Amino acid sequence: MVAFYGSLAALLFVLIFSLVYFYFFRKDAFSLKLFWVSGVSLFFLLFAKALISYSSRGYISDRLLFYGIFSPKALGFLWLLGVVLIFILFLYFREKLENLSTFKFLFALYIFFVLFSVGVAAIREGFYGVYEPFTRTHWEYAGNLPLVSNIHDFVRDYVSLEPRLAEHARTHPPGYTVILYIFQKYLGAGFAGLSSLIVMLGGLTIFPLYYFLRNFANEDEVRRGLQFFIFLPSVVMMTATSMETTFLFFSWVAITLIYAGWLRSIWLSFLGGILAAISLFLNYLFLLLTPLFLLLFFIVYKKGENFGKLLLKTFLAIFGFLLFYTVFYFWADYSIIQNFLVSMGVQGEVVRSNFESVFIYLTYFIMNLVSFGIYLGILSIFLIWSNWNKIMNQENFAASLGFIMVTVFLLVGIFQGETERIWLFLTPLFILPITKALGNFTFSQVSAFLSLLFFQTIFTQIFFYTYW
Repeated sequence: MVAFYGSLAALLFVLIFSLVYFYFFRKDAFSLKLFWVSGVSLFFLLFAKALISYSSRGYISDRLLFYGIFSPKALGFLWLLGVVLIFILFLYFREKLENLSTFKFLFALYIFFVLFSVGVAAIREGFYGVYEPFTRTHWEYAGNLPLVSNIHDFVRDYVSLEPRLAEHARTHPPGYTVILYIFQKYLGAGFAGLSSLIVMLGGLTIFPLYYFLRNFANEDEVRRGLQFFIFLPSVVMMTATSMETTFLFFSWVAITLIYAGWLRSIWLSFLGGILAAISLFLNYLFLLLTPLFLLLFFIVYKKGENFGKLLLKTFLAIFGFLLFYTVFYFWADYSIIQNFLVSMGVQGEVVRSNFESVFIYLTYFIMNLVSFGIYLGILSIFLIWSNWNKIMNQENFAASLGFIMVTVFLLVGIFQGETERIWLFLTPLFILPITKALGNFTFSQVSAFLSLLFFQTIFTQIFFYTYW
C-alpha cells in the first residue's frame, strides 16, 4: 500500500506540474521542447530502473544508471506540499532576489536552499527521512560518537581504533566524526540536530562559490548560476542526508582562498593552505583535486601574474597545509600519512579493484559517468551537449574545468558508482558551462529550466530509494 500511495502521489504531482507548466510556458516553443526532453527521459529512466530492480538486485545492478531502487513512497505528503510552496515562492520573488545586494541575495538563496533540501529529504518518510542515514550507526560516521571522549584522544587513537570504527569511517580520516562530535557536545545535537546542522553547514557553500565564480563571469551570470546550483538534483538530494556536503563546503572554501591568494594577498594563500589541510582531514579525495589546482595556477599565470610571486604564494599555501598537520602531530601524535596507508589497506580488503578486467573497468567507467550526469540534471546535460561548441569556444577556459576533472576521476579507476554523492564537490565546476549554455535564455526560459530541475528532483525522490 505504501508503494501504491507513493505512486499515486507521484502521478498526481506529475499531472499538476504538467498542467501548471503548460499554462505558464505554452507559448514558448523552446520551453516546451525542454519539457518533452525532460519528461520522456525521466519516464524512460523510471521504466529502466523499475525493470532492473525487479529482475536483478546486487551492487552493480542497484547502481546501474544511478544508485536507486524502484520503491515509490511519499509518506511525507505535507512536506511535498511545503517543498512545492517553497519553489513557487522562489520563482515569484526571483526577479526581486536578483536585484538585492550581494549579501542579501546570497543569504536569501541560502535560506531557500536549506529549506528546499530538508523538505525534499522529508518527502519519502517525513522528517525521519532527513536524519535516517545518521541512525545507521554500524555504517555511518555518527556510529563513531560513542568512541569520542574528547577530540585530542580520539584523533590520537584514531588509527588504532580502526577495527571499531563505523564501516565508512574505516577508509576515511577522522574529520567527519570530529565535526559531528563538536555539534553533539557543544550544541547538544541528536541525530535530527546533526542532520539539520550538516545541511546548514553545506548550504554555506554558495558564499565561497560566489566569490570564486566572480573571477570568471559577470555579476548577472554568477547570480543566475548559483540559482541553477541550488536546484541541481545531486546537490539537493545529497546535501541533507550525507556528510559529503561538509566536504563540499570546506573544499570550496580552500579552492576559493588559494585562488584569491594567487591574485591578491599572500595571507589568503596561507589561510587557503590551512583550509586545504582541513579538507583532507575530512576526505582523502581532496588529493585528487591536485590537477584542478594546477589548472587554476595556469589560468592565473596566463592572466599575467608574476611567476615568481605565484610560486611564493603557492609555497606559503603549502606551508599552511603542512603547519596544520605538524601541529596535529605534536599535539595528538596524529599522522595523516599513517592514517592514509591504513585506510588504503582496509579499502583493498573490502573493495575489489576496477582493474580486475577490461570489462569491470569499462562497466564502472560508464556507470560513474552516467550517474553523475543524470544527477547533474538531465536538462543540464542536454543543454551542455546542445551548446558544446559554444561553451568550448569561449575564451573563458574555466568553463572546461569540470569536464577535465570528471575525465581524470573516470580514468583513475577507483570509483564504483554513487558518483552523484561522492563527486558532489565537483558539481560547482559545472555552474559556468550551464550558465554559458543558458546565456541567451529569457527570464521566462530560465524559470522553465529551473522548474524542470525541480521536477526531476521530486520525481526521483518519490519513485526511488537512494539510501542517502
